[in-house]
Amino acid sequence: MKGRLFCTTFIFVAAIFLAGCQTTSLYSTAGFVLPEDLVSISPDDGAGTWKGKDLDVDFKYSRAGGSVDFLGAVHWADHITYNFSRLVDFQISVIFTDRNGKVLAMRSIATNRGSLDPVPFRIRLAMPPDTASLAFSYRGNASEGGNDDGGGGPTYFWQHPVRTGI
Repeated sequence: MKGRLFCTTFIFVAAIFLAGCQTTSLYSTAGFVLPEDLVSISPDDGAGTWKGKDLDVDFKYSRAGGSVDFLGAVHWADHITYNFSRLVDFQISVIFTDRNGKVLAMRSIATNRGSLDPVPFRIRLAMPPDTASLAFSYRGNASEGGNDDGGGGPTYFWQHPVRTGI
């Protein structure tokens, strides 16, 4: 009886865990990005700037086959650099979309912590064949203090332009 109860409990917990993993993996590729958050890209090489609430991303790209060499830098908005002295944590991803803004893929391009200097990135990524535009998703935490726990006055900032629904 104990063995059957243990087995049933194990299967139940595993099913909940796997359902949670499924939701996480679908989140990054389900949905669309509104036109005002997109930057159109050419089928070959190009450059652009994407402006978010807390940062700007200057980038260049070179497409070859199914991949893209992607390089650039993240530059902080004034309200971040004037009010905070360090990054506690930061992560940014590029979102590839088709011509209608439908999300095709999302790939991490940089992480950082420490100073609020520009965050450079240089990465080769697989690019879905129907990619026509891109956008960026980011999350971070900045603080005034210099210690590892973030010091005083931390702020959390993020932008995830993927929408779901009709």
